[in-house]
Amino acid sequence: MSIDRTARVFSSFEEQEAESYRYWQTLPIRERMQGTWALSHRHQAKEDPMLPLTSDYRDLLTLFAKNNVRYLIVGGYAYSIYARARFTGDIDLFVSPDPKNAERVFLALLEFGSPLQGVTGAYFVQPDVVFQIGVDPDRIDILTGISGVSFEEAWSTRVVDEGYNFISREALIANKIATGRDQDLVDVKNLRRYV
Repeated sequence: MSIDRTARVFSSFEEQEAESYRYWQTLPIRERMQGTWALSHRHQAKEDPMLPLTSDYRDLLTLFAKNNVRYLIVGGYAYSIYARARFTGDIDLFVSPDPKNAERVFLALLEFGSPLQGVTGAYFVQPDVVFQIGVDPDRIDILTGISGVSFEEAWSTRVVDEGYNFISREALIANKIATGRDQDLVDVKNLRRYV
């Protein structure tokens, strides 16, 4: 992704914010995901910006697709699709906790090379499991539950772009309201503002 060399002048911060959002939304999903990844790495000054983070994410999502895993991208990456890019140290993947899907998650993780000592497919049927691979800023979180919305509710309104499944803006707002952290409430304001 290269810098847009167009110069613009704005009469207010609000006008600049609105234009920045409008421009961000014109970019393809893939570029928005890459921009979020790049922002994450710039924020981590001690990290090598050439780490193969995006290929790890892409590899796992490709294996999820190959194994017919029902998943949704949630959290910071989803927020960045609907609002603005911001630092995130991980990608959050909300998976359906039904037994068949749980087994498919396990098989995809096995093929990915994830450390699975003591873990079986049944692990991903349990409510509110968080399975982490790696550490910030190169972490993958696999979740079997999120606040405010069930998987089936979120799945029914998902947005599919570039072959990836994203939680919808409305379901993400419900999740962030239910979580209730200060940053999540700011996110809700931005998600509603940039419709």
